[in-house]
Order: sequence, then C-alpha cells, then structure tokens
Amino acid sequence: MVLVTSEKEHEYRRKFLNGTKVLKEYPERLKCTKCSKDFIDSIEKGKDVLLHPLLSVFFCQNCTIFYLDGEFSSDEDGEDKYCRWCGEGGTLFLCSKCMCGFCPKCIKKNLGHKLVRDIKDDDDWSCFICVSQPLWELRAITHAAAKLAKENRRERESKLNRRKLKIAENEKLIESKCKILRMVWNTLQIRILYITKLRDACV
Repeated sequence: MVLVTSEKEHEYRRKFLNGTKVLKEYPERLKCTKCSKDFIDSIEKGKDVLLHPLLSVFFCQNCTIFYLDGEFSSDEDGEDKYCRWCGEGGTLFLCSKCMCGFCPKCIKKNLGHKLVRDIKDDDDWSCFICVSQPLWELRAITHAAAKLAKENRRERESKLNRRKLKIAENEKLIESKCKILRMVWNTLQIRILYITKLRDACV
C-alpha cells in the first residue's frame, strides 16, 4: 500500500520548495510524527532522513522498526486493529471506504484537535489513504526538508572532495619540493667530496 502524490498535491508542494525557509518557519514540524525525535540536526548535516513507509512524513528509525515488525492484522469485520500511522492498537477511527484505521492520538498530535472532533462527528469519514489532503502540508514540509537534507549532503560531500583534492595537490607540491631538496643535497655532497679531494691533493 502506497500513498500516491497527486498532481494537485504536487502543485501544493511548490509553496514549500525552499527547504531553508521550512527550517526557519516550521521547526516544530521537523520531528518524528510518532515519538517527536528532532530531525533538524540530521537535515542540517545532510544525514539520511527516514520517512513513514506509507504516509511519507517524518518517522525515525526506531518507530520504523516497530511499525514494520509484523503484519497489520484485521478484526472479524476485516477492519484494521492497529493504527496505520503509529502501528499501535487501541481506539481507532475507521475509514468508511477502506479497511484502514487511524488512532486519535496520532491525528491530534500531527493534525490538530479540531480534526479529531470533526472525524468523531463524521459518520462517513474517509481516511488519509483515501483522501490525503489533510496531510498535504505535513507531507510538503517533509518533502522540502528531505530535499534540503540531500542538498546539504551533496554540499558536504563536495567540500570533502575539494578538501581531499587540495590535500593531494599539497602532497604533490611537497613531494616536488623534497625532490628538489634531495637534488640540491646530492649536488652539495658531490661538491664537498670534490673540495675534500682537492684539499688532500694540495697537502
């Protein structure tokens, strides 16, 4: 199961193309959407940023391991027993169009308490897999920040390569100077030997 990005969502994401702007304006959203582990340091240092296997929002390594540990089983009615966001059981809002369920805790944490109230009052609720629009802003922020992390990684790698190249050039220069010094030293030794022999011959 994969949450496909529609053309309309792609258009929406253009608002968040500037990853640096996202870091400044949405620092509170740059966290694991389950455990709140901060991703800002990873983004700035160009480290790999993990995303939710289904929703493509921030999801840390530990939460991903927990989420993928086992299968999503269904109850006797064929509906989810575990939240499709955090992977935990408990009270779920079940979709009216598919078997997916999401827990109030994840929805409140990431999308706000108002949406939880709206879902409670909606007998025909469509989950985020069927209607992904409530996730667009969070997914757009995640996409822009992940893109910035890749750019930062490329910049760090580029700086590292330039540094290695500079070191290699310096090593070649040092080797060249050492070669010249060895030649000068050998020449001096020959001259000293010549002078010594000349002196001995004059004695």
